[in-house]
Amino acid sequence: MGTFLIVMTLGLLEIGSAWNDHQAVTGASRSGARVGSQRATEGDADQQMLLAIEAALGQIDPTISRVVVFEADVNGDMPAACLGASAGYVGGANCNVYDATSLTNITTPGWWGSGTACGSADGNWCAPTDRVNELHTATYLGVHVEVTRQYVTGLFGTGTHTLSETTVMRLEPDLE
Repeated sequence: MGTFLIVMTLGLLEIGSAWNDHQAVTGASRSGARVGSQRATEGDADQQMLLAIEAALGQIDPTISRVVVFEADVNGDMPAACLGASAGYVGGANCNVYDATSLTNITTPGWWGSGTACGSADGNWCAPTDRVNELHTATYLGVHVEVTRQYVTGLFGTGTHTLSETTVMRLEPDLE
């Protein structure tokens, strides 16, 4: 009976911890999309999205392994070329892909855009030149966040596993 209670307690601890971390990842994805929607076509939109994601994840201990900022299709899906793309992706699909190294360079000048220009990290899908925030034709922006977290108890295995969440929002229209 005692062994059963220990296993049950460890299982609940592991599941509860994973649930908490997943809720934080969901919140981080939503925060990033909300900031991106509001900043729409500003040069530092991606940088500010990543800062919002980091802030939302500040309460937990996973490692951000990948963030994809993308133009969602009519179904809210990420372009196929972006699904497996790694950081620094340069291609025809409208997305910017970031990893942990990108986050260590969050304040590095030239990496990120400002005003009406993009930097080297956010130039594949440049906010000021490629994103549309017109009233009837606004772009749908997606933010996909992946984190790697450690198992807490070892009951379900050792090592790490990945949690991910995607949020899609329409760019706020510029009504001026």
